[in-house]
Amino acid sequence: MDLNLLIWIQKYAQTSLGNVFFSHITRLGDYGLLWILLTIVFLILPSKRHIGISTTLSLLCSTLIVNVILKPLVQRTRPFDLYSLQLLIPTPTDPSFPSGHTAAAFAFATAFALSSEDVAAKITLFAFATTIALSRLYLFVHYPTDVLGGILIGVVSGFIASFLIEGYDNKRAGQ
Repeated sequence: MDLNLLIWIQKYAQTSLGNVFFSHITRLGDYGLLWILLTIVFLILPSKRHIGISTTLSLLCSTLIVNVILKPLVQRTRPFDLYSLQLLIPTPTDPSFPSGHTAAAFAFATAFALSSEDVAAKITLFAFATTIALSRLYLFVHYPTDVLGGILIGVVSGFIASFLIEGYDNKRAGQ
């Protein structure tokens, strides 16, 4: 079923505009650089430092879960390896499950959402994270379950970061 959805996207949903759009969107998530740069900006700004600390912890958590634990453990073959197709982006060489691009995007968005009052920015970040997740399907580099796994890991990582910060703050307040 996972592969059938991807094949349907390839046959019926691909367009020239979509090819360009999703190729560029997915590259914004490469190596987590966008999220790292935004985190650095938040860490530099004293009034936003709490957001930077939260996004740092969340990204570290999701990176650990995705790249150190799950990808090496699961070793899922990518869809383009099973269904020969010309990719629109450089060929990923790591395993498919879970989607690291998706996990990082949702880890950042969740950590931001839990540590900021800016509703418009929260909505924008979750919309952008969803667009990155969809790009991974459109570009045939992940299965839907890889993307769902990435979403779950990202959201959980954001909550773990929030929990750790709250625990630290409570401990500090009690001293």
